[in-house]
Amino acid sequence: MSISLSQAEPHNVAQVAGAALAWIVTVSLGWTRWVGRPATWLGQLAAAAGAIILVALIHDWLPKTDVFVIYRRNCPPRMGSFWPLCFAWLGGAGLQTFALWGRRLPLSGTGTAPRLRAVAWWSLMIAWTLVCALVFVRNINAVALGVSLRGAAEVLGILLGAGGILAGLLWLSTRSESKARRKALADYQAIGAATRAALLALIDSHARRGTFRLLYRIASEKGDAHSLARVGGEPLAGPDEMWPLDDEGQPGKFLLQLPLAGVAHPAWNDRWLTIYLGQHELLVRSYPGAADLVVTAAPNGVTKLAARALEPLAMPIMESLGDDDERGHGALDGAWLLETVPGLGKRLSALTAQPLRVLSMLLDGDDAIADFAVENAILVGGEPELIQGPHEPHCELCQAPMRFLLQFCDVTDNDELGDCGVGYVYGCDAHPEHCRAFVDCY
Repeated sequence: MSISLSQAEPHNVAQVAGAALAWIVTVSLGWTRWVGRPATWLGQLAAAAGAIILVALIHDWLPKTDVFVIYRRNCPPRMGSFWPLCFAWLGGAGLQTFALWGRRLPLSGTGTAPRLRAVAWWSLMIAWTLVCALVFVRNINAVALGVSLRGAAEVLGILLGAGGILAGLLWLSTRSESKARRKALADYQAIGAATRAALLALIDSHARRGTFRLLYRIASEKGDAHSLARVGGEPLAGPDEMWPLDDEGQPGKFLLQLPLAGVAHPAWNDRWLTIYLGQHELLVRSYPGAADLVVTAAPNGVTKLAARALEPLAMPIMESLGDDDERGHGALDGAWLLETVPGLGKRLSALTAQPLRVLSMLLDGDDAIADFAVENAILVGGEPELIQGPHEPHCELCQAPMRFLLQFCDVTDNDELGDCGVGYVYGCDAHPEHCRAFVDCY
Protein backbone atom coordinates (compact mmCIF):
# COMPACT_ATOMS: atom_id res chain seq x y z
CA MET A 1 0.00 0.00 0.00
CA SER A 2 1.34 3.43 -0.90
CA ILE A 3 0.56 6.77 0.74
CA SER A 4 0.77 9.93 -1.30
CA LEU A 5 2.87 12.84 -0.05
CA SER A 6 -0.16 15.15 0.00
CA GLN A 7 -1.93 12.76 2.38
CA ALA A 8 0.97 12.23 4.77
CA GLU A 9 2.73 15.59 4.81
CA PRO A 10 0.43 17.66 7.10
CA HIS A 11 0.37 15.00 9.80
CA ASN A 12 4.11 14.34 9.60
CA VAL A 13 4.88 18.06 9.78
CA ALA A 14 2.65 18.44 12.84
CA GLN A 15 4.29 15.47 14.55
CA VAL A 16 7.79 16.76 13.83
CA ALA A 17 6.84 20.25 15.05
CA GLY A 18 5.29 18.76 18.20
CA ALA A 19 8.46 16.79 18.94
CA ALA A 20 10.55 19.90 18.29
CA LEU A 21 8.31 21.87 20.68
CA ALA A 22 8.89 19.31 23.43
CA TRP A 23 12.66 19.54 22.96
CA ILE A 24 12.56 23.34 22.93
CA VAL A 25 10.65 23.41 26.21
CA THR A 26 13.19 21.04 27.76
CA VAL A 27 16.12 23.13 26.55
CA SER A 28 14.40 26.32 27.77
CA LEU A 29 14.04 24.92 31.28
CA GLY A 30 17.70 23.93 31.35
CA TRP A 31 18.82 27.25 29.85
CA THR A 32 16.87 29.25 32.45
CA ARG A 33 18.06 27.05 35.31
CA TRP A 34 21.79 26.77 34.53
CA VAL A 35 22.67 29.58 32.11
CA GLY A 36 20.51 32.25 33.75
CA ARG A 37 20.31 34.43 30.62
CA PRO A 38 17.19 35.63 28.76
CA ALA A 39 15.72 32.82 26.67
CA THR A 40 13.56 34.86 24.30
CA TRP A 41 15.11 33.12 21.28
CA LEU A 42 13.99 29.76 22.62
CA GLY A 43 10.50 31.15 23.06
CA GLN A 44 10.59 32.27 19.44
CA LEU A 45 11.58 28.76 18.35
CA ALA A 46 8.72 27.33 20.41
CA ALA A 47 6.31 29.82 18.84
CA ALA A 48 7.53 28.82 15.37
CA ALA A 49 6.93 25.14 16.18
CA GLY A 50 3.44 25.91 17.47
CA ALA A 51 2.69 27.95 14.35
CA ILE A 52 3.81 25.05 12.14
CA ILE A 53 1.37 22.73 13.95
CA LEU A 54 -1.50 25.14 13.28
CA VAL A 55 -0.44 25.59 9.66
CA ALA A 56 -0.48 21.79 9.24
CA LEU A 57 -3.98 21.69 10.75
CA ILE A 58 -5.32 24.37 8.40
CA HIS A 59 -3.60 22.64 5.46
CA ASP A 60 -5.52 19.50 6.41
CA TRP A 61 -8.80 21.46 6.55
CA LEU A 62 -8.27 23.33 3.31
CA PRO A 63 -9.83 20.82 0.86
CA LYS A 64 -12.70 19.85 3.19
CA THR A 65 -16.27 21.12 3.25
CA ASP A 66 -17.29 19.52 6.55
CA VAL A 67 -14.80 21.15 8.93
CA PHE A 68 -17.61 22.49 11.13
CA VAL A 69 -19.37 19.10 11.31
CA ILE A 70 -18.82 17.05 14.49
CA TYR A 71 -18.42 13.29 13.99
CA ARG A 72 -18.65 10.98 16.98
CA ARG A 73 -18.65 7.21 17.19
CA ASN A 74 -22.13 5.66 17.30
CA CYS A 75 -23.73 9.12 16.93
CA PRO A 76 -25.10 10.85 13.85
CA PRO A 77 -23.09 13.82 12.57
CA ARG A 78 -24.17 17.22 13.87
CA MET A 79 -23.25 20.77 12.98
CA GLY A 80 -20.70 22.52 15.18
CA SER A 81 -19.43 26.11 15.27
CA PHE A 82 -16.78 28.05 13.41
CA TRP A 83 -15.02 29.13 16.62
CA PRO A 84 -12.24 26.50 16.44
CA LEU A 85 -11.23 27.97 13.09
CA CYS A 86 -11.29 31.51 14.54
CA PHE A 87 -9.14 30.45 17.49
CA ALA A 88 -6.73 28.65 15.14
CA TRP A 89 -6.39 31.85 13.08
CA LEU A 90 -5.84 33.99 16.16
CA GLY A 91 -3.35 31.56 17.69
CA GLY A 92 -1.43 31.26 14.44
CA ALA A 93 -1.23 35.03 14.05
CA GLY A 94 0.05 35.45 17.61
CA LEU A 95 2.61 32.64 17.35
CA GLN A 96 3.94 33.85 14.01
CA THR A 97 4.22 37.39 15.38
CA PHE A 98 6.21 36.27 18.42
CA ALA A 99 8.38 33.96 16.31
CA LEU A 100 9.39 36.92 14.15
CA TRP A 101 9.55 39.74 16.68
CA GLY A 102 10.05 38.20 20.11
CA ARG A 103 9.22 40.74 22.79
CA ARG A 104 9.67 43.63 20.37
CA LEU A 105 6.53 44.25 18.38
CA PRO A 106 7.15 47.38 16.26
CA LEU A 107 6.15 46.64 12.69
CA SER A 108 8.19 49.40 11.14
CA GLY A 109 11.50 51.05 11.93
CA THR A 110 14.74 52.40 10.64
CA GLY A 111 17.32 50.30 8.87
CA THR A 112 17.02 47.46 6.38
CA ALA A 113 16.49 44.60 8.83
CA PRO A 114 13.42 46.02 10.58
CA ARG A 115 11.80 46.84 7.24
CA LEU A 116 12.43 43.34 5.86
CA ARG A 117 11.06 41.80 9.04
CA ALA A 118 7.95 43.98 8.79
CA VAL A 119 7.42 42.96 5.15
CA ALA A 120 7.79 39.30 6.11
CA TRP A 121 5.32 39.72 8.96
CA TRP A 122 2.70 41.44 6.80
CA SER A 123 3.12 38.81 4.08
CA LEU A 124 2.62 35.99 6.58
CA MET A 125 -0.41 37.66 8.16
CA ILE A 126 -2.10 38.28 4.80
CA ALA A 127 -1.42 34.74 3.54
CA TRP A 128 -2.54 33.19 6.84
CA THR A 129 -5.74 35.25 6.92
CA LEU A 130 -6.59 34.45 3.29
CA VAL A 131 -6.12 30.71 3.79
CA CYS A 132 -8.25 30.70 6.97
CA ALA A 133 -10.88 32.82 5.20
CA LEU A 134 -10.95 30.31 2.33
CA VAL A 135 -11.60 27.47 4.79
CA PHE A 136 -14.33 29.58 6.40
CA VAL A 137 -16.07 30.36 3.09
CA ARG A 138 -15.97 26.72 1.95
CA ASN A 139 -17.59 25.49 5.18
CA ILE A 140 -19.94 28.20 6.46
CA ASN A 141 -23.72 27.80 6.18
CA ALA A 142 -26.80 29.10 7.98
CA VAL A 143 -26.85 26.24 10.50
CA ALA A 144 -23.18 26.66 11.43
CA LEU A 145 -23.67 30.41 11.74
CA GLY A 146 -26.65 29.95 14.08
CA VAL A 147 -24.86 27.38 16.23
CA SER A 148 -21.80 29.63 16.52
CA LEU A 149 -23.70 32.77 17.46
CA ARG A 150 -25.91 30.88 19.93
CA GLY A 151 -22.82 29.36 21.59
CA ALA A 152 -21.13 32.76 21.82
CA ALA A 153 -24.25 34.27 23.41
CA GLU A 154 -24.42 31.45 25.99
CA VAL A 155 -20.76 31.79 26.93
CA LEU A 156 -21.06 35.58 27.15
CA GLY A 157 -24.15 35.27 29.34
CA ILE A 158 -22.39 32.83 31.68
CA LEU A 159 -19.34 35.10 31.96
CA LEU A 160 -21.44 38.19 32.62
CA GLY A 161 -23.54 36.35 35.20
CA ALA A 162 -20.50 34.95 36.98
CA GLY A 163 -18.80 38.35 36.85
CA GLY A 164 -21.86 40.02 38.32
CA ILE A 165 -22.07 37.50 41.15
CA LEU A 166 -18.36 37.85 41.96
CA ALA A 167 -18.57 41.65 41.85
CA GLY A 168 -21.52 41.58 44.23
CA LEU A 169 -19.76 39.25 46.66
CA LEU A 170 -16.61 41.37 46.50
CA TRP A 171 -18.60 44.55 47.19
CA LEU A 172 -20.32 42.96 50.17
CA SER A 173 -17.05 41.63 51.60
CA THR A 174 -15.19 44.94 51.26
CA ARG A 175 -17.99 47.31 52.23
CA SER A 176 -16.99 47.53 55.88
CA GLU A 177 -13.30 47.69 54.98
CA SER A 178 -13.91 50.55 52.54
CA LYS A 179 -15.85 52.43 55.17
CA ALA A 180 -13.01 52.00 57.67
CA ARG A 181 -10.46 53.21 55.08
CA ARG A 182 -12.49 56.34 54.35
CA LYS A 183 -12.78 57.10 58.06
CA ALA A 184 -9.01 56.63 58.56
CA LEU A 185 -8.32 58.88 55.59
CA ALA A 186 -10.57 61.59 57.00
CA ASP A 187 -8.81 61.31 60.37
CA TYR A 188 -5.38 61.54 58.74
CA GLN A 189 -6.31 64.56 56.65
CA ALA A 190 -7.69 66.26 59.75
CA ILE A 191 -4.32 66.10 61.49
CA GLY A 192 -2.53 69.43 61.07
CA ALA A 193 0.99 69.78 59.67
CA ALA A 194 2.42 70.75 63.07
CA THR A 195 0.92 67.68 64.75
CA ARG A 196 2.21 65.39 62.00
CA ALA A 197 5.70 66.86 62.39
CA ALA A 198 5.53 66.37 66.17
CA LEU A 199 4.51 62.72 65.80
CA LEU A 200 7.36 62.07 63.36
CA ALA A 201 9.80 63.87 65.66
CA LEU A 202 8.66 61.61 68.49
CA ILE A 203 9.59 58.51 66.45
CA ASP A 204 12.88 60.07 65.28
CA SER A 205 14.09 61.13 68.73
CA HIS A 206 13.24 57.75 70.25
CA ALA A 207 15.05 55.87 67.45
CA ARG A 208 18.25 57.92 67.80
CA ARG A 209 18.63 56.82 71.40
CA GLY A 210 19.54 53.35 70.19
CA THR A 211 20.32 51.46 66.99
CA PHE A 212 18.40 52.89 64.07
CA ARG A 213 18.26 53.18 60.33
CA LEU A 214 16.87 55.89 58.11
CA LEU A 215 13.52 55.83 56.39
CA TYR A 216 13.40 58.37 53.56
CA ARG A 217 9.91 59.73 53.07
CA ILE A 218 8.61 61.67 50.09
CA ALA A 219 8.53 65.27 51.31
CA SER A 220 5.28 67.05 52.06
CA GLU A 221 3.57 69.44 49.68
CA LYS A 222 6.05 72.14 50.68
CA GLY A 223 9.09 69.90 50.20
CA ASP A 224 11.99 71.32 48.22
CA ALA A 225 12.20 69.50 44.87
CA HIS A 226 15.79 70.83 44.56
CA SER A 227 16.90 68.98 47.70
CA LEU A 228 20.06 66.91 47.24
CA ALA A 229 18.29 63.82 48.59
CA ARG A 230 15.52 63.27 46.10
CA VAL A 231 13.68 61.07 43.64
CA GLY A 232 13.78 62.11 39.99
CA GLY A 233 14.80 65.44 38.56
CA GLU A 234 18.42 65.83 37.44
CA PRO A 235 21.15 63.85 39.21
CA LEU A 236 24.46 64.92 40.70
CA ALA A 237 27.59 63.69 38.93
CA GLY A 238 31.27 64.44 38.73
CA PRO A 239 32.39 67.26 36.40
CA ASP A 240 32.67 65.97 32.81
CA GLU A 241 31.39 62.55 33.90
CA MET A 242 29.51 60.66 31.19
CA TRP A 243 25.88 59.63 31.69
CA PRO A 244 25.76 55.92 32.72
CA LEU A 245 24.95 53.37 30.02
CA ASP A 246 23.59 49.84 30.50
CA ASP A 247 24.97 46.65 28.93
CA GLU A 248 23.12 47.41 25.70
CA GLY A 249 24.65 50.89 25.44
CA GLN A 250 21.39 52.65 26.33
CA PRO A 251 21.36 55.58 28.80
CA GLY A 252 19.81 54.75 32.16
CA LYS A 253 16.83 56.53 33.69
CA PHE A 254 17.74 58.46 36.84
CA LEU A 255 15.72 57.19 39.81
CA LEU A 256 17.07 58.67 43.06
CA GLN A 257 20.11 59.88 44.97
CA LEU A 258 20.78 59.61 48.70
CA PRO A 259 23.48 60.20 51.32
CA LEU A 260 24.60 57.13 53.28
CA ALA A 261 24.93 58.68 56.73
CA GLY A 262 22.67 55.96 58.16
CA VAL A 263 25.08 53.13 57.31
CA ALA A 264 26.96 52.05 60.42
CA HIS A 265 30.48 52.03 58.94
CA PRO A 266 32.98 54.90 58.59
CA ALA A 267 33.63 54.09 54.93
CA TRP A 268 30.13 55.26 54.02
CA ASN A 269 29.55 58.20 56.36
CA ASP A 270 29.99 60.95 53.75
CA ARG A 271 29.25 59.02 50.59
CA TRP A 272 26.41 59.63 48.16
CA LEU A 273 24.76 57.18 45.80
CA THR A 274 22.98 57.93 42.54
CA ILE A 275 20.88 55.12 41.09
CA TYR A 276 19.73 54.67 37.50
CA LEU A 277 17.54 52.09 35.79
CA GLY A 278 18.82 50.41 32.63
CA GLN A 279 16.99 48.01 30.34
CA HIS A 280 17.63 44.96 32.53
CA GLU A 281 19.67 46.24 35.46
CA LEU A 282 20.25 48.95 38.05
CA LEU A 283 23.24 51.24 37.56
CA VAL A 284 24.79 52.65 40.76
CA ARG A 285 27.42 55.36 41.19
CA SER A 286 29.11 56.01 44.53
CA TYR A 287 30.75 59.35 45.36
CA PRO A 288 32.93 60.35 48.37
CA GLY A 289 30.77 63.44 48.94
CA ALA A 290 28.44 65.89 47.27
CA ALA A 291 30.61 69.03 47.50
CA ASP A 292 32.37 68.54 44.16
CA LEU A 293 29.37 67.15 42.28
CA VAL A 294 27.37 69.12 39.73
CA VAL A 295 23.82 68.80 38.44
CA THR A 296 23.79 66.88 35.16
CA ALA A 297 21.11 67.12 32.46
CA ALA A 298 19.74 63.89 31.02
CA PRO A 299 20.54 63.03 27.38
CA ASN A 300 17.87 63.62 24.77
CA GLY A 301 15.21 60.95 24.73
CA VAL A 302 15.67 59.83 28.34
CA THR A 303 12.47 60.07 30.37
CA LYS A 304 12.88 62.23 33.46
CA LEU A 305 10.92 61.50 36.63
CA ALA A 306 9.31 64.39 38.47
CA ALA A 307 11.63 65.75 41.17
CA ARG A 308 10.46 64.97 44.72
CA ALA A 309 12.49 65.77 47.83
CA LEU A 310 13.20 63.05 50.37
CA GLU A 311 13.15 63.63 54.12
CA PRO A 312 15.02 61.27 56.52
CA LEU A 313 13.28 59.78 59.53
CA ALA A 314 15.21 57.66 62.03
CA MET A 315 13.46 54.36 62.67
CA PRO A 316 14.21 52.06 65.60
CA ILE A 317 15.36 48.59 64.59
CA MET A 318 13.22 45.76 65.86
CA GLU A 319 15.39 42.76 66.65
CA SER A 320 14.26 39.45 65.21
CA LEU A 321 12.70 36.99 67.64
CA GLY A 322 14.34 34.00 65.93
CA ASP A 323 14.20 31.95 62.78
CA ASP A 324 10.42 31.56 63.07
CA ASP A 325 9.82 35.31 63.31
CA GLU A 326 8.02 36.18 60.05
CA ARG A 327 8.61 39.89 60.62
CA GLY A 328 12.35 39.49 59.99
CA HIS A 329 15.18 41.56 61.42
CA GLY A 330 14.18 45.21 61.75
CA ALA A 331 10.87 44.73 59.95
CA LEU A 332 8.56 47.73 59.63
CA ASP A 333 5.91 46.83 62.15
CA GLY A 334 3.48 49.65 62.93
CA ALA A 335 1.93 47.85 65.90
CA TRP A 336 5.41 47.42 67.43
CA LEU A 337 6.12 51.14 66.93
CA LEU A 338 2.87 52.07 68.69
CA GLU A 339 3.88 49.93 71.65
CA THR A 340 7.58 50.87 71.73
CA VAL A 341 7.75 54.62 71.07
CA PRO A 342 6.71 56.34 74.32
CA GLY A 343 3.53 58.36 73.92
CA LEU A 344 3.02 57.56 70.24
CA GLY A 345 0.11 55.17 70.68
CA LYS A 346 -1.61 57.44 73.18
CA ARG A 347 -1.31 60.54 71.00
CA LEU A 348 -2.52 58.78 67.86
CA SER A 349 -5.40 57.12 69.71
CA ALA A 350 -6.55 60.58 70.78
CA LEU A 351 -6.70 61.59 67.09
CA THR A 352 -8.26 58.49 65.51
CA ALA A 353 -9.96 55.21 66.29
CA GLN A 354 -7.57 53.53 63.80
CA PRO A 355 -4.07 54.52 64.99
CA LEU A 356 -2.28 51.74 63.09
CA ARG A 357 -3.77 52.69 59.72
CA VAL A 358 -3.20 56.41 60.27
CA LEU A 359 0.41 55.68 61.34
CA SER A 360 0.97 53.90 58.01
CA MET A 361 -0.23 56.99 56.14
CA LEU A 362 1.96 59.19 58.33
CA LEU A 363 5.12 57.13 57.76
CA ASP A 364 4.65 56.94 54.02
CA GLY A 365 3.41 60.49 53.55
CA ASP A 366 0.75 59.07 51.23
CA ASP A 367 -2.87 58.98 52.33
CA ALA A 368 -3.54 56.12 49.88
CA ILE A 369 -1.34 53.72 51.89
CA ALA A 370 -3.32 51.64 54.34
CA ASP A 371 -0.62 49.18 55.41
CA PHE A 372 2.95 50.48 55.36
CA ALA A 373 5.37 47.80 54.16
CA VAL A 374 8.89 47.40 52.79
CA GLU A 375 7.48 47.50 49.25
CA ASN A 376 6.61 51.16 49.88
CA ALA A 377 9.80 52.22 51.66
CA ILE A 378 13.22 53.73 51.01
CA LEU A 379 15.51 52.45 53.78
CA VAL A 380 19.20 53.17 54.45
CA GLY A 381 21.21 50.98 56.83
CA GLY A 382 20.27 48.00 58.95
CA GLU A 383 19.64 44.64 57.29
CA PRO A 384 17.80 44.14 53.99
CA GLU A 385 14.07 43.47 54.17
CA LEU A 386 14.02 40.71 51.58
CA ILE A 387 10.92 39.88 49.60
CA GLN A 388 12.76 37.02 47.82
CA GLY A 389 15.89 35.01 48.59
CA PRO A 390 19.19 36.46 49.86
CA HIS A 391 21.61 38.05 47.38
CA GLU A 392 24.99 37.36 49.05
CA PRO A 393 27.05 39.64 46.76
CA HIS A 394 30.85 39.72 46.81
CA CYS A 395 33.22 42.48 45.73
CA GLU A 396 34.66 41.92 42.27
CA LEU A 397 38.01 43.36 43.39
CA CYS A 398 38.69 41.64 46.70
CA GLN A 399 35.96 38.94 46.81
CA ALA A 400 34.90 40.11 50.28
CA PRO A 401 31.18 39.97 51.19
CA MET A 402 29.50 43.28 50.45
CA ARG A 403 27.62 45.37 53.01
CA PHE A 404 23.92 46.12 52.59
CA LEU A 405 23.53 49.87 52.03
CA LEU A 406 19.94 50.63 51.13
CA GLN A 407 16.75 49.41 49.53
CA PHE A 408 14.11 51.39 47.73
CA CYS A 409 10.59 50.93 46.45
CA ASP A 410 9.52 51.42 42.84
CA VAL A 411 9.67 55.19 42.33
CA THR A 412 8.89 55.01 38.60
CA ASP A 413 5.55 55.99 37.11
CA ASN A 414 4.78 52.62 35.48
CA ASP A 415 5.95 49.90 37.91
CA GLU A 416 9.18 49.46 35.95
CA LEU A 417 10.71 47.40 38.78
CA GLY A 418 7.96 44.80 38.43
CA ASP A 419 5.08 43.79 40.69
CA CYS A 420 5.83 45.46 44.05
CA GLY A 421 9.46 45.70 42.92
CA VAL A 422 12.20 46.53 45.42
CA GLY A 423 15.77 47.54 44.58
CA TYR A 424 18.66 46.50 46.86
CA VAL A 425 22.14 48.11 46.83
CA TYR A 426 25.30 46.64 48.39
CA GLY A 427 28.83 48.02 48.63
CA CYS A 428 32.35 46.95 49.62
CA ASP A 429 33.80 48.66 52.73
CA ALA A 430 37.32 48.39 51.29
CA HIS A 431 36.28 49.63 47.84
CA PRO A 432 33.26 51.90 48.46
CA GLU A 433 33.30 53.14 44.88
CA HIS A 434 32.13 49.66 43.82
CA CYS A 435 28.49 48.77 44.42
CA ARG A 436 26.12 46.08 43.22
CA ALA A 437 22.35 46.30 42.89
CA PHE A 438 19.53 43.79 42.57
CA VAL A 439 15.81 44.04 41.82
CA ASP A 440 13.30 41.62 43.34
CA CYS A 441 9.56 41.53 42.76
CA TYR A 442 6.59 39.24 43.36
